[in-house]
Amino acid sequence: MTSSGKLERFDSATDLFILEDFVWERFRKISRSRDWEKESLLLLEQLIVQNIEDVLAKHGQSVDTQAVLDVLVEALRQFGVISDARKTELARLKLEVPQVDMTLDPPTLFMLKHKVGMMDDEDLAQLAVALQQQNLRNRWTVVVSTDYRDIISARIPLFQSLKLMCSGPLYAASHLRSLNKGAGPMPYPNKMSYVT
Repeated sequence: MTSSGKLERFDSATDLFILEDFVWERFRKISRSRDWEKESLLLLEQLIVQNIEDVLAKHGQSVDTQAVLDVLVEALRQFGVISDARKTELARLKLEVPQVDMTLDPPTLFMLKHKVGMMDDEDLAQLAVALQQQNLRNRWTVVVSTDYRDIISARIPLFQSLKLMCSGPLYAASHLRSLNKGAGPMPYPNKMSYVT
């Protein structure tokens, strides 16, 4: 077919499913061990679909494709800014806050397994080491992670039951400041450490 050189109008009844097929193909190819990559892809898909739906809500179910593309380009730019900020914040944390290596204490791991429940052994081991660090040194410890499915999603019960703070890189320094301001049970409010 000859091309008109113009974009056809974006039609929500059919064109949105192009995105669904595109994301599903990529999702299917990501190995099981790379859950963080799957989660990132789904978050990006959610961001794109939400922006498309916002455009459609303003302009109707059929809209100039260029308007959709303009919104998507801006959403992807913002996504890139957030992603860069997360990487920068993690790098800054590694420079400013000492990372501590400790040997895993089996009783702490056992206690954590029964308190936390379903979580893989590697995640539980990291949390156990962080908890040991906090208890041994009597200093606030923040577990910095990008595992939103398991570690970050369990942050509230972990803090409520064990006083162990878990955070994504963007918020870790703020959590440390907040903990130090309130001091809580830790007598050394200016000392900070983290486990990644």
